[in-house]
Amino acid sequence: MCAANMAIYRMPATGWTTLTGQQGFLPERGFAFVTLDHVIMGMNGNAILAHRRDFDYDAAYQRFNATV
Repeated sequence: MCAANMAIYRMPATGWTTLTGQQGFLPERGFAFVTLDHVIMGMNGNAILAHRRDFDYDAAYQRFNATV
């Protein structure tokens, strides 16, 4: 599933880069997958599974970037 999500992300990121000339969308560094009850977020070889209502995306992003 992760490979499919990354492929789906890459299509609009590549198109947006081509259309606008903006850079910085690629390479992708992580992902977040949200279900009705849970969030799965992965970045830099680490991942976390949490309850969606309690999840702080900004704190998780900062934590993942601190491990680089």
